Amino acid sequence: MKIQWIQDFLSLVDTGSFSKSADIRATTQPAFSRRIKALEEWLSAPLFDRSESPVCLTDSGDKFLPVAEETLHRLYQCKEDISRRNNNSVNNISFAATHTLSSNFFPGWLNKIEETLGILRTRLESDHMDKGKESLVKGECHFMLCHTHPKVNIALNQHHYISVIVGKDRLIPVCAPNHDKLPSLQLPGSLDKPIKYLGYNTSSGVGKVVQHLLLKNSETVYLDTVFESYLVGVLKKMCCEGRGIAWLPEQQIIEELNSGNLVKAHDGSMEHEACWSIDIDIRLFRAREALPDNAEQLWQYAVDNVTV
Repeated sequence: MKIQWIQDFLSLVDTGSFSKSADIRATTQPAFSRRIKALEEWLSAPLFDRSESPVCLTDSGDKFLPVAEETLHRLYQCKEDISRRNNNSVNNISFAATHTLSSNFFPGWLNKIEETLGILRTRLESDHMDKGKESLVKGECHFMLCHTHPKVNIALNQHHYISVIVGKDRLIPVCAPNHDKLPSLQLPGSLDKPIKYLGYNTSSGVGKVVQHLLLKNSETVYLDTVFESYLVGVLKKMCCEGRGIAWLPEQQIIEELNSGNLVKAHDGSMEHEACWSIDIDIRLFRAREALPDNAEQLWQYAVDNVTV
């Protein structure tokens, strides 16, 4: 048994795709498939039903899932505890956060907390959501901060992890204006003339929310994906340059909307406002196990000041 196999297993549970998980795990699909097969051989049972798309867990896989999550979490939690003691860094509160929240939400949010708790020793690692989730599971951070939506499962076992809402935002479709200051592109597009779409890649938490909207919306939308990134800042710049439409967090584009550099990519009606906008939460995640006292104090502040 290798820790790598457990990490591969949990990644495949999350994505349901051998190719996507291979990309996330920075390996080739054949190599990734061999590692999953090696795990199944070690357990003497198939873990995934490969006849389904996306692949789904077998009964044996369902039984192994909570054990895999618990085992990996405890291994990395122990590693982190030992590392903290050896490095004498127990007083640091560590965060993993998405790039967008790291630069646009975290500083102001931390300032508010420190007005009550005083100056805190903190460390922040910024990456995409899947990486932040991995850091939390490994015990490499106390907290993980990301955008979420009630209908989108980010695959953190509720028996082992809890969360609290610390902020709100809204995803809105935007594009550059035309010469008349009207949307240069307008939803929903058409079959013969799809809209150029600037999308998020599969590792993006915001991207998972947008994908849910596109799949579940009652009105069909016609998009032609011409660019992908997990960085909101990159997508915003591409939008401003007239390269297509993107769903961007409203708090990150207030200045561009006010200046007219970006406009909503629909006709502005209340119906389309409701149809194409997505309310999202900003959540703080942690493991259920006890944290150092200063991290527990920060958590209690977050619980006492839940955003509704």
